[in-house]
Parts: sequence; structure tokens; C-alpha cells
Amino acid sequence: MSRALLTLALALGAALSGCAPRDDAESGRLVVYSAGPRPLAEAVCASFTEATGVPVDLFQATTGQLMARLEAEKYRPRADVVLFASEVAAAALKQQNRLLRHRPEAASALRDGWSDPDETYWASGAALVGVALRREFESRAPTRWSDWFALSDARRVVMPSPSRSGATGDFLVGLALELGAPVFPGFARLRLAGMDFAAANSQALGGLQMGVYDALIGAVDYLIYQQIARGEELVMQYPEEGAVLVVRPIAILAGTPRPDAARAFVDFYLSPAVQARVANAHLAPARADVPTSALRGEQWPRVLRADPALAVQRQTQLLRRFQLEIERAVTPRALKRAAGEGA
Repeated sequence: MSRALLTLALALGAALSGCAPRDDAESGRLVVYSAGPRPLAEAVCASFTEATGVPVDLFQATTGQLMARLEAEKYRPRADVVLFASEVAAAALKQQNRLLRHRPEAASALRDGWSDPDETYWASGAALVGVALRREFESRAPTRWSDWFALSDARRVVMPSPSRSGATGDFLVGLALELGAPVFPGFARLRLAGMDFAAANSQALGGLQMGVYDALIGAVDYLIYQQIARGEELVMQYPEEGAVLVVRPIAILAGTPRPDAARAFVDFYLSPAVQARVANAHLAPARADVPTSALRGEQWPRVLRADPALAVQRQTQLLRRFQLEIERAVTPRALKRAAGEGA
């Protein structure tokens, strides 16, 4: 944390204690809404308070839950800062003019193209979404999306529901926008071949760990690396056509009564020390000058990343189509139609 930022934040901690409170928040407390991982969010908030004297109220949930809460509080906002696990969510709030512009002091150190060029949100880190495998299945597993889509027996393959998992939803939208026409027929063929759906990432990952499944399509890589670090016999695979990059933005809500404290928190999150914590969680740090974890490594696969504005525009239609044509299509006739194989 820079000396200038620390001086500003310490002054804020004293000044904010005398501010008039909002009806639903204690005076002087910065309110942060954050997607996981929970230990990282809790540690960063505690360190910010220790460094600045500014107390933080943290609400931790999935991106979908955060968006639902923000919508419910639209006319009586409580949050000051939001950390999303989905760039699409931040881009949607930007389109609604609900984010405050800010250029953090670390802006020039961040990876090119990960943040909003209009400076309404900034990458705090990122993950890649691909396929997780049980190690004994690695030598037999397809290595291309086209080969996965042609798998004749997928009864031991699972995918989190894109309509219930925000990360899998972003993965599906990114894959569909970047790879185009083959994606929906490919998933329909996988479903015909027996691919299962799980309600959430945790259920899919649990089935993979217990040996119920050999492969998890739509796996968020930092979660897999965390399990590998704990001794699980898993492998993260990035198919040759590319893995979907899911940027995790940090943003300040427009209308916050504590903009200076919110800006200080964003700057703190993008400092080298906090970005090192991001890397230790096996996420890709937003700063280009902070090394990734040894498990992740510095070698990047081909990256697929859809334009955020286009993803916002197409997300509802793509997720709804997937739900109706593939996830809820219970008859072979319907799935064959979606796969382009006729009835």
C-alpha cells in the first residue's frame, strides 16, 4: 500500500466516524459485497481495516446472489464496493449507469484488456474455465472441444447448470460467442451421450472427487488448483481451441456516501501485497508484475473472451436456449433436433 494511500485512508477512518449514517448501515463502515473465495475476501477486508482504521462490513455470496441483492436494494443501496466473479455482471451495472468511475493508482500495472476502458470497473483477478479430470482418466480424455462434443459415451461427464452457476453461465456464453455454431449442437450430443448436470459447482466437484465422474466440463481452474494443492488426484485441462477467461471485477457503486473510502479500498485491493494473496488462492492476479502460483504456472493456454457488452446483450437468450434445448430436453427426439441430427 503506498504512503499516499495509507495517509488518505487513515484520515478517512477518522473523518468517517463522524458521518451521518444511512438508515441501514452503521456510521463510518465501508460495506463490501464480494463473491468468493470467502477466506480471501475476509482476509483482505481485515487487512484493509488494520491498515487504515476503516471498518468493513462484508457480505459474501455468489455473483447471482449479489446481483439479486443489488437489484432488491436498487432504490435504497447499501453496498459501497462490489467484487464480482463475473465481468458480465459488472458490465450490466455499467450499462445501467450504476457504477462510479475511478482510476486506481495501480492502473498502469494491470494486465492489458482485463478492465473497463471507461474506468467503471477494474479486474481484481481472473480464472480460466475449461475441463477438470480425474488423473487416471487424463490419458484417455479428449483434448479439443470438437472431440469432447463428439464423445460417444459421456455418462461419467458432468457439467454445472449454466442457469444456476454464474461461472458456468459465463463459460457457456463466452464459448458460444467465441466458437459459434458448433457449441449448442455439441452440448446436445454430449447430453444424448449421457452427460449429467449438477445444480452447482460444489456438487459437480464433489462427484468428481468421489469418482462418480471422470470429467467436469465448465470447471473453474482456481477451484481445481486448490483441490490439487490439498492432494486430490485431479488435472486441469484447457482444450486446444481455448479456455474461457472469466475476469473478476471490482467496482464502486454510484451514489456511495463514502467514495473516498471506496476508492481507497479498490486501490488497496490492487496493491502488490493483496494481489499476491489473490495469486496464493490460485487465481490469476490482475497485476502483470505479480507472479501466479506455482500450480497455475506462467504458461497461458489460448484464451477465449467475449466482448462484455455483447455478452450482456446475448446472455439471457443463450442461457434460456441452453436450458430449454439441452438441459431440460428429456427426450432423445428433442436432443437430436438440437444436435442437428433430425428427429
